[in-house]
Amino acid sequence: MIGEWRAKGRTTEDPMDHDSGVVTGLKFRMWLRPDGIVQLVWDPRSTITLENAIAATEAMTQLTGGRRSPLLVDTRDAGQIDRPARSEFVRRADLVSAVALIRRKPSS
Repeated sequence: MIGEWRAKGRTTEDPMDHDSGVVTGLKFRMWLRPDGIVQLVWDPRSTITLENAIAATEAMTQLTGGRRSPLLVDTRDAGQIDRPARSEFVRRADLVSAVALIRRKPSS
């Protein structure tokens, strides 16, 4: 384990509650919603590296017990995702049953 994240509790209530089962990494927050969807929010302007990708996939594995689950990723304020991180997310596609991205509307 990279040691970049830590679990806070094991429930799936309000993700803003510090005892709610939110996994907090150096550059992300992740939680299992009551509807079974894993939600991942990247920190503003963070460059997402291979180390961050590994930590996020390990966190998802812990939250879901390794079961394939839908994933909602909020990338509205995130920075760049480097090539090794993208490759890691593709390599660990076995963790997800579906992926949806929340993105910021491009500037006009």
